[in-house]
Amino acid sequence: MNMDIKLVLLDLDDTLLDSNGVITKRITEALKLLHEKGILVAIASGRMHGSLLKYINKLNINTPIISYNGALIRNHKTNEVLYHKPIPIEIAKEVLVFAEKNNVYIQYYTEDEYFFEQHCDISNEYFKSTDIKGIAVGENLVNQICYPPPKLLIITNGDTDPSLLSKLKSSFGDALEITRSKDHYIEVMNKNVNKGIALEKLCTILDIPIEYSIAFGDGLNDLELIRSAHVGVAVDSGNSELKKAADYICESPDDDGPAKFIEKYIINKETLIGGNHG
Repeated sequence: MNMDIKLVLLDLDDTLLDSNGVITKRITEALKLLHEKGILVAIASGRMHGSLLKYINKLNINTPIISYNGALIRNHKTNEVLYHKPIPIEIAKEVLVFAEKNNVYIQYYTEDEYFFEQHCDISNEYFKSTDIKGIAVGENLVNQICYPPPKLLIITNGDTDPSLLSKLKSSFGDALEITRSKDHYIEVMNKNVNKGIALEKLCTILDIPIEYSIAFGDGLNDLELIRSAHVGVAVDSGNSELKKAADYICESPDDDGPAKFIEKYIINKETLIGGNHG
């Protein structure tokens, strides 16, 4: 399958970033080669918009950012919101009550901030991973929320009921998109919010047919992204269900997998054989 790629979209954590949270030199150079060839590079992450900016600036990416698993697309150059589909506030409150009853940590977001009840080990670890400091509002988080959030995030630990995800989907699956991005992260968004739909929106914004797109991911929250892109690539350290859905599998970012794939099939244009999209 020979094709011209015009847009390369990458998940951030454990796809673009290695296990140390670093973009390797080889991956950085591969993305630079894409820029030189006029191929657009974009990021689609479950993270909040602000925590992506240091990577976007380092890589000199000019395309709009997909954040909150596809609930928000924003032009980081002008700060213009191009697409936003938050959770209705009344449903968000119901999930906050659910989390309280099940004694699990949860935080809610606005476009630029996030909120939780009390500082704890979980909130401290989250801060370390994102470099964005959240706001502790005290008890009764449900009474503090006054803005339809783009995302709710439940962060679990080893003591959490393993059936929690099933309970959430049973209670809210008709109204909300619920998925895992990491083993201990349960992401909650509005219904029909995912990275695949966001890719379609971004292609429309950029006036690029989706048939000229390729996407890389590792987690279950990348499933619709991998299915929607013309070529979907999963890293071999990623989720097993995602790998089954992908057209191709590359090595992990620790082994420069995305860079090797980009060099071979996009820069050097070696023929892609097979794939779910023909």
